[in-house]
Amino acid sequence: MKDMLLQMLSLKKLAFVLVAFLSSVSNVKAESPTHALLQKFCYDCHDSDIQKGKFQIDILNRDISSGVDAERWQLVLDQLNLDEMPPKKKKQPTPDERLQLINYITQSLKNAAVLKRKDAQAVMRRLTKQQYTNSLRDLLALDIDFGKPLPSERLSEDGFKNNGEEQVISLLQTEYYQSIAESALDKAILEEAPVSYKYLFTFGSGINKKKSDKAGRKTSGTEKHINEKDYVTATFQNDDIANKDSKYVSNELYKFSFADMRGSKKSHYKIVEEGIRLNSSLPQVELYEKQDAFLSPTPNIQLQLKQFPSEGNFLLRVKVAKVDPKSPNAYVRAFLGERLDWGTDSRMFEHPVKVTGTMKNFQTIEFRGRLENFPTPIFDPCHKDPNTTLIVGIINDSGKLKNKPAIIVSEIELITEPLESWPPKSHGSIFFPSKNQADEKVYSREIIKRFMTKAFRRPVSSQELDEYHGLWKSIRPHCNTFEESIKGSLSAVLTSPRFLYLMENIRAKDSTGVSEIEFASRLSYFLWNSMPDYELLKLAHNNKLMANLDSQLERMLSDSRSQGFVDAFTSEWLQIERMLNVKINTNRFRRFNKYIREDMVRETRHFFAEVLKSNLSIMNFIDSDFTMLNENLADYYEIDNVKGNYFRRVSVKNKPERRGLISHGLFMSGNSDGSEGNPIKRGVWMISRIMDTPPPEPPPNVPEIDSGDPGFAKLTIREQLEKHRQNKSCFECHRKIDPWGLLFENYNAVGMWSEKKLDDVTLSNGKKLNNVMDLKAYILKDKKEQFARAMTKYLLRYSLGRSLSYVDETAIDEIVAASKKDDYKLKSLILAIIKNPLFSKK
Repeated sequence: MKDMLLQMLSLKKLAFVLVAFLSSVSNVKAESPTHALLQKFCYDCHDSDIQKGKFQIDILNRDISSGVDAERWQLVLDQLNLDEMPPKKKKQPTPDERLQLINYITQSLKNAAVLKRKDAQAVMRRLTKQQYTNSLRDLLALDIDFGKPLPSERLSEDGFKNNGEEQVISLLQTEYYQSIAESALDKAILEEAPVSYKYLFTFGSGINKKKSDKAGRKTSGTEKHINEKDYVTATFQNDDIANKDSKYVSNELYKFSFADMRGSKKSHYKIVEEGIRLNSSLPQVELYEKQDAFLSPTPNIQLQLKQFPSEGNFLLRVKVAKVDPKSPNAYVRAFLGERLDWGTDSRMFEHPVKVTGTMKNFQTIEFRGRLENFPTPIFDPCHKDPNTTLIVGIINDSGKLKNKPAIIVSEIELITEPLESWPPKSHGSIFFPSKNQADEKVYSREIIKRFMTKAFRRPVSSQELDEYHGLWKSIRPHCNTFEESIKGSLSAVLTSPRFLYLMENIRAKDSTGVSEIEFASRLSYFLWNSMPDYELLKLAHNNKLMANLDSQLERMLSDSRSQGFVDAFTSEWLQIERMLNVKINTNRFRRFNKYIREDMVRETRHFFAEVLKSNLSIMNFIDSDFTMLNENLADYYEIDNVKGNYFRRVSVKNKPERRGLISHGLFMSGNSDGSEGNPIKRGVWMISRIMDTPPPEPPPNVPEIDSGDPGFAKLTIREQLEKHRQNKSCFECHRKIDPWGLLFENYNAVGMWSEKKLDDVTLSNGKKLNNVMDLKAYILKDKKEQFARAMTKYLLRYSLGRSLSYVDETAIDEIVAASKKDDYKLKSLILAIIKNPLFSKK
């Protein structure tokens, strides 16, 4: 017995020794050929004693294929591929040694990816605020910013809001969803017609025979009220719009509505027999003495209304003509907002409308919108507060032409809740015609099933339908009307996780792809930032969507809903929201105001949309021979011959400082401190958002650049940064960041260019460049594929709603290679993404 125990003990010891031996063999294999090279070239800066960039290599698991430290080995590989490590001042590996390291780590990561991919699961994503808003808009046929009350969203480390791993939902947010759902359904389902107001103003010299020749009251050298004899106003309230024979009934509210030319100089307009003649408007003016105070463009006609609803649709009609048919094109634009003590808070309709009317044949132009989407005042039933006034304005938006095209406005009509038909579209889309309308039990089930199918973006099961129809049965006895009971059931649908989340069914382990129905949602929330439409779901239901991706991509990107993708992706990829938070020193830069900044945002979004629509190469983001401008921004950039405030493609072949998205004024002003351009911000933005090589977070307790030190302030920005880099903990990061930012030194804090000779700067890889034009040429010559890869990864992060890892590297390689064959065209790149298995797998 004792011998047997000794024998068993010996066997255990032998097993232990064998395991240890095999482990050591494994480690030796894993170390070969990397360990000696890493020890030779990397440990000096990244071992237990020194961790530059907060990175330590000697503690990483040397068996890369195991995947334990694969993410960090990927970072090592990226630095080797970019030729960023070792630093140029350190001893360098030979080309063969570098290639040996790269090949070994690459193959090991591929092995790790194969193992990891088997366990990979798609991330469940909640709809972002904008996706939620867009989905409700398309579901209910109501163009309202429903998501506005929701809390602000956090950004993932990659900078995106739709990253499922980073999304959280609180109890407060669920209460918001309930409140919004009930309010949205109240707006969509109308049991009776809302009160509708109509304001009609007719203008012309001496047109009002009932009024005396009472001159308009002047304020600070400008006209305030229009002479009362020169216009007639009629204010009506609809008695019963649901009745075909209904008529408008006068409410005698004339004293609560009037027209004026607030802020307009008398020389800029004229009352004539046919109406009010308006010269081309001057830009909006920011009153620097008062915070957030603005005057509208002048001259402008303003209707000031004391009686108005707080929400609902409105229709604005303008009867207008161009004075001289031979003059350049004229445009009219509308705005709506509220009166303030200092100026107005208003929002312009984004697009001006071309005036084709003549003095013999006036033209009627229509503007439509929702009051909820404009800055409107709180209604004062007593009409005592002068600031509780709704302002509706009209301007001549024809630009600063020498031969300014004047227009004449003869009538302005505002109709709130203009229900041309009853019931409205939103109501009819829910209560659709059915042969079972007389049977509430059957008809309610039909309504709920159809609504659930749209909201959940898939067919619903009988069990799910029974659940929500059972809810309807339980609440119907407590509701006065059928419509009210339906609201209760549909509200539950809109607060269900099946609507609020992009949910995908769990399948068997051998199933790696999503269904075509699920793929339709992935595609629509990528390209529309909203729910799939009937055509997408029909193709998916018949398993034909995957086979028709080329034609569907063209259709979807030609649809106006693709603007949802343009707005969301550019905002998050380029950090536009952060740019808008920079407070500009407007006392120093008098030409810069919120309207210039708004046009800068539009320039960037129109530029991205143009590259997408025309299927141009993404290299246009680095350098291009055009940009997108209107007259306001072109005048700011000092670019001639851009007339009219609509955006169009403008050649900048002879303006190299305006070529490419990275030169846009938005990013120069957004990456400043408001008074001076900030090379560090600009450098970080370039290497992070354009080249996708973000620097590590700065170490703790590192002092900031002391701009308040008088001696320090006398140094040039380059000298200041050089002094800052003398801190050893700052040097490694700043040697990568600062040169990229210093190449933009010709741009000031508000994006204006100045010709000044700069000293050369040296990139971290030793490349010497002089200015932003050199930088663009360098990227297109030496870093073209790196930028293409960065662009691919940002599009993938956005479209998949998750961060990327080493597991995705093979797919990224495939997408970049496919895109390269078509000169990296943006639409082709997107097609390569949605056709890659990475986009359709779980």
